[in-house]
Amino acid sequence: MSGRISVKGEGKVSLSPDQIIIDLTLQAKDMDYSRAAELAEKQISSLKKALSRTGFSSDDLRTAAFNVRTEYEGTHDENGVYRNVFSGYICIHQLRLSFPMDTDRLGETLSAVSSSDTQPELNVSFTLSDTEAAKDELLRSAAENARKKADILASASGASLGKLVEIRYNVNEPDFVSPTSYEMNDCLRACGTGFSKAISFRPENISVSDTAVFIWELI
Repeated sequence: MSGRISVKGEGKVSLSPDQIIIDLTLQAKDMDYSRAAELAEKQISSLKKALSRTGFSSDDLRTAAFNVRTEYEGTHDENGVYRNVFSGYICIHQLRLSFPMDTDRLGETLSAVSSSDTQPELNVSFTLSDTEAAKDELLRSAAENARKKADILASASGASLGKLVEIRYNVNEPDFVSPTSYEMNDCLRACGTGFSKAISFRPENISVSDTAVFIWELI
């Protein structure tokens, strides 16, 4: 008997997050660019100083993006004509802080942020520190799944699998982030330094999947 069999293998992994990522966005605005930039620098210095009290070094706070833009406000002049009027320069600094999973340290870190002279927009997510290992496990799982299905189909058809002749795979970048949501922006500003300890919790596992197509000869 000759021929080929094509099977799509699906790999799945479910892993417990081991890393916390805090994304912070700072904005500084002034009619003068130099003063806006100076204010932005003061915000960063204040944030780094506050975080140093919880054991972070200045290098731990990384810049993800920095953007300067102009802002205009719509208004009507004395004749009722609509105009866009320049209202200032805005420096937007997006920063990232990451550390091993520790909900107590998360609370301490958020308290430190609230004690600084800044009011950043915050986003907390729970991820994996070694995503490459997770990707490898996904591919192994997909290959094993395909082989199992191919063996069953071939055997049920009275054939056996021959050599593997082709693998078709489109590179995929899974999102290794826990679905657990952690929102606290308004609460953090209201509590200030009183936000010293996070409630103990365990984020949901990170569950991702990937696929690949495997083609074998039939003998």
